[in-house]
Amino acid sequence: MQNRLQINRLLGKAGLATLDDPGGLVMQLGYLVEDHEHFRQLLNKCEPAERGNMYASLKPHLRFEAHPLDVYIAQSGEIAERKQLPVVGEGGKLLPFRTPAIVSKLADAITDKIMEAEAKPADPLQDAVGAAIGKEHLWLVCRKCTKEAVFDGMTKREAIAKARTAGWTYNELKGDCREICPDCP
Repeated sequence: MQNRLQINRLLGKAGLATLDDPGGLVMQLGYLVEDHEHFRQLLNKCEPAERGNMYASLKPHLRFEAHPLDVYIAQSGEIAERKQLPVVGEGGKLLPFRTPAIVSKLADAITDKIMEAEAKPADPLQDAVGAAIGKEHLWLVCRKCTKEAVFDGMTKREAIAKARTAGWTYNELKGDCREICPDCP
């Protein structure tokens, strides 16, 4: 209750509606958003689970035509990638930035694939043989969570097809490679 009174007092000093009039407050806050960049920054500061609600609430009250929400999210991701900002991993742990990469004929990828195949109970021998004789090795790093995976094949096209079958998606934004793992939305 004390926090609500403090917030209402601050809003009143700023000439805005109070929490008792949420519709009026949201309308006023939407009008205060300056441009697309300002709106993107506000959405970026919002908790990810609440971004959709914030976007839907403010969009009708903006002084400009808003882009779709995924455009603002993609722009924030692009800026984070350009600045190579760390990524939040499991348990809130910060992980170093890693760019997605396609690597061909990488010995480490073969070794990783063989070790991964040995750990899997489902036909590890076939996976290990495929990794050893494959000419092309596709190493992917998810742009959202930095999860890594290696796909191999006789051709690059075959390796890419295996990645798509495994649920990895390719999102092209401004011509840059954006690989997203099946665990990330």
